[in-house]
Parts: sequence; structure tokens; C-alpha cells
Amino acid sequence: MHDGDLQGESDLPLVDLSVGNDLLHRFQSQVRQEIATHLAEGRPVYGCGLGQETGVLYMRLPDGRRVEYRYAADGTRQIVRDIAS
Repeated sequence: MHDGDLQGESDLPLVDLSVGNDLLHRFQSQVRQEIATHLAEGRPVYGCGLGQETGVLYMRLPDGRRVEYRYAADGTRQIVRDIAS
């Protein structure tokens, strides 16, 4: 076999991706449940934005609001803005 020749490719074992998808869905479900419990206990959930909001810090509050925040020079959190749901 030489560079660029794909012969022998069919000898590779097939991977059942449905197992990975099932695991991913169970993981996501568990995370949603943990977040709901955390919020129900009156504690905020902290996160960091992705995509266009990369690096944006946000809090999901027990009352349902989601706010962007930043840390001030003295280390305290300052609310920057409410984030629309």
C-alpha cells in the first residue's frame, strides 16, 4: 500500500455510535437534573459562554433570571446585565 491508497480500510472494526449517543443523552439528562436540584435549593449555577459569547461569565439564579457578571478589582462579583431567556 502506498500513500493515498485506501485499500484495507474495510478491515477496520466498526464502532457502534449509538452507545456513545445513549451515554451522552443520559449524561445530559443527569446534568439537567443536578442543575434543577441546585437551583431548587436556592443556589445559583455559574457558567461561561461559548460560541459568540466565549469568555462571558454568567449566573443562572434560582428565580429564573440569567445574568452576565464580572469580577471587580476587589474580587467581588458585579452584575453587568440581564440576559434574555
